[in-house]
Formats: sequence, structure tokens, C-alpha cells
Amino acid sequence: MQDSTIAVIAFPGSNCERETALAIERSGMRAHHYYYNCGEDLAQFDAYVIVGGFSYEDRGRAGLIAAKNSILEALEREAEKGKPILGICNGAQILLESGLLLGDKSQRHRVALAQNRRLRDGEVLGKGYYNDWVWVKKHQAANSEGAFVNAVLGPICVPVAHGEGRFLIDEELYQSLQAQGAPMWQYCQEDGALDEHFPCNPNGSMYNLAALSNVSGTICAMMPHPERTENGDSVFKSMARYIAQKKQQSRPPSMPAPAAIAPLKQAKLKAEPGHLLVALNIVDNHAVSLQMALAQMGLEVSVGHYRYWQIKADDWTKDLCQKLIDSGEIIQTNKERLLAVENVDFDLAYRVGDLDNTLGEYTLARVHHRFGLKQVQSIDASALWTIKVHSGQVAKVRDLIEQESFFYHPKAHRVTRMVPL
Repeated sequence: MQDSTIAVIAFPGSNCERETALAIERSGMRAHHYYYNCGEDLAQFDAYVIVGGFSYEDRGRAGLIAAKNSILEALEREAEKGKPILGICNGAQILLESGLLLGDKSQRHRVALAQNRRLRDGEVLGKGYYNDWVWVKKHQAANSEGAFVNAVLGPICVPVAHGEGRFLIDEELYQSLQAQGAPMWQYCQEDGALDEHFPCNPNGSMYNLAALSNVSGTICAMMPHPERTENGDSVFKSMARYIAQKKQQSRPPSMPAPAAIAPLKQAKLKAEPGHLLVALNIVDNHAVSLQMALAQMGLEVSVGHYRYWQIKADDWTKDLCQKLIDSGEIIQTNKERLLAVENVDFDLAYRVGDLDNTLGEYTLARVHHRFGLKQVQSIDASALWTIKVHSGQVAKVRDLIEQESFFYHPKAHRVTRMVPL
């Protein structure tokens, strides 16, 4: 095992390299710090860990930009040799966004890591970033010979620290993985019992999923942080044991055929009562980063990014609108402004909302309970992404963006293609 060298892969914004290296070394292996663009040959390593953190500040959505880097293609080649790859937290998001986890990019739209949704008895208690200690265990149907579970016995207590860690997965895909013994992990209580409610399930994941692997167990996307505590050392000892035994994939993944992606709905972007568009007064780093990522894909475009609120009320008035603005729940006037729809210039635009409208529900509860605005019936929160095409090939840009699901994930988001008036 001491001869095994593991590449600890970091991107801009990663922050768990040291903890990961220490866990690897405690398990009898060597850790090699590998920055994503260092140019070293990945083939020289025995296994790989994509560390946690916030690559590219989670701009667009967590893992999106890092997943477009060419290093993922190199990792795919090593994965075909049966080498273990572990993605922790942000690393898990990168594995899913790239399609590497399931070994078939056509499957990547069938599972997503969506915004946290802390639920108890149907009530949204919170959203977004959450960190605490949780108990996790191997799924009862998991093949115990996988590269990250073969030394794991009972439940382990490890930290979670993420904002987008809620596993959403197609029922058919889940059943297929379960039937084939794909190593999966679930959030549980200390005694191993499952409870779908918060805090046992810290983010609302379907089936209490905390980690997902390919069928052979060589690639694992894990949201909790086993590297941050010796409680999680069994995950790394499993990897060491797997490498020492020189196992290769015992059987190829057998996935159901990918489900057809429904065509996008289309609507005109127009000014309507209760529809509020919010723009930043400062540089929008999310827009800049995604624009740069598209440039690396060969697209000459300008990207805009806005918050889009659709608010229904018993009687929509200017007074109600002002009260909502004064609440600070829909706009932070020190750095944001309301923008007239007619001032938005674009060739392509996508309105993208969380599938479960978590932010909208959470904001509605706050304006009801904190500000007494009971006349507000519903709030829908989404983002508006706009694209101005400089190359003149609007159809080409549209096809590539939608083929890659660049601004949205069809398993995690509602999306409408907006067209100018």
C-alpha cells in the first residue's frame, strides 16, 4: 500500500487538499498535490481524489465550470482502466456535472445535486449552505467489494458542509443501480435507522442518498467529508485495499437507456404585474465566469444574469411592491436595482428556477411571518440568463448550450427559453 500514490486534485476555490492528503497518508498511501492545470501526466497515479471546496465559487452552479476542464477527459481515460476516483463534496458535484460518475455522458441528466432543502413534516425549515455532523452508512443493497466501501463496517459520523448536495435521481436509474449492487451511501441515525426528515437527512436527498457510485464501485461521488475526521478513514483504507489487490472492474455498468429530454418550453419576456427583475450594480461574477467558460468552448458571447421574481398577491399595488422592497427579502438596495424588462437586450435567454422552488417558498414564509404581508399568495424565484451572440450563429450557440444544459440541469431545474417581444 505504501507504494500507492494518489493524486489530490484541486481547482481554483478548492479548500480541502490538506485534510485529504492527511487521510490518504493515515491509510498507508502517498498523497500527491495535483493542481488542475499543472500538466503532469495523470497516468502515473494509482487513484484520484477530487477535493471539496467551492471551485470557481460555485458560479452558475456547483461544479459546472470545473467539469468542462480537459482534466476530466484525462480522468475518464484512467477510469476506463479501473482506477478508483473519489469526488468529495465539490468533487462529487464535478463528477456528476461531467458525466464521469456513471461512465456515460448521456446519463448525466438523470441525477443531480440540487440546492439543499431542509424538510420536516413537509415544511421547509431552511435552504442553502449547511454544515454539521451526520451519520452515514452503506446502502443495504451495496456490493461490499467497491473501492470505497470494502473496509467500512457500520455507520460512521462525519461532517457535511455544502449548499447544493441534495441528490435527485430518476426512479428507474436508482432501481437499476440498487439491483446491480452499486455502492451507495445513505444519511441515517446513529443506530443505522433511516429517517427522511431533517436533521437526519440534512439536505432533502431522495432515498437519503449521501453518496452514489458506478456499478463497479470504482467511482464515487460523496457529499459528506470523510477526510475531515479519522471516523472516515475506512473510506480511504478501502481505496488502499482495493489498489493493493489490483482489482479491475468486475462487470461493466448496465444502465437503462437515457430518458428523452423534453423540449424546452418557450415564452415571451414581457413586463407583467408582480414580475420583478433584479440586477446587480456591481460586476456579476457568475455571468463573467460562465461567459469565460463558454469562450473556452469556442463561443463568442456576452452573458447576463438577473434574479427573476414572480409574485402573486390578492391585489398587486405599488405600495405592496415597495413593502417587499423595504423588507430586503427580494432585493438588497445597497448593491442591486430593479431593471425594466424592456431594457434587457439578448439573442437567447433562459429563465431557470429550482425544481422545488425552495427559495420562493422560503421567501414567502419570511414575508408572511416577519413582515405580515399575508396578501402575498405565492412567490416564484428563478434566474434569468441572457446571451448576446457576437459570432452571428445564434442557432449554433443555442444548440450547444441546450445540448450541454449549460445554464440549467433538467433533473434539478425548471427552465423556459425566453424570447424577445
